[in-house]
Amino acid sequence: MHTYEEIYQKWIKEWNTKKIQPITDEFCTKIDEHFSQSQASKLYEDLTTFEKTLFEIKHKRLDFLIKDFFTLRMKKIVRNIVERADIDLKSLTKIEDRMCSNLREAIDTYLSLVFLENQQKEEDEKYHRKKIIRILEQVDSFVGTDLMVYGPFSPEDICVLPNENAKALIDRNVAVAIEILRQ
Repeated sequence: MHTYEEIYQKWIKEWNTKKIQPITDEFCTKIDEHFSQSQASKLYEDLTTFEKTLFEIKHKRLDFLIKDFFTLRMKKIVRNIVERADIDLKSLTKIEDRMCSNLREAIDTYLSLVFLENQQKEEDEKYHRKKIIRILEQVDSFVGTDLMVYGPFSPEDICVLPNENAKALIDRNVAVAIEILRQ
């Protein structure tokens, strides 16, 4: 088992640097042994009341130290992934490496879904925005950008068309836009 001082030094180093400090899987295995109830209970049975109190205090401090150590590491990993910064995979344990990989995949999936959703919204808005126009000249039937058939139109007809189609007719000087003022 690692001593309290060894773990404390690793915690201090992790706390004081932005980079993820290298640890081994062996270190994690030994830490895991700390949480093993069978080992702690055997030691605990043979202690005096005073020694039990000291043991509990030390055990609680060590628990905090270990949990905080891994919380620091996890926060650094998450921050690096979110910021798209490089992570030295040699510094990570196997489980951290797996978490890193899964988190990257989840974030990439999320971002691609958000991008596709925003792109779809833009396309929907593009094709569903309509404009009211007044026709100035005879216009034959046509298929609009929304794949609907419009027309034929006669001079002075008022119609609602998809923006792109309305703009095309206005640009050809066969229609004018009608603005509705809302009060």
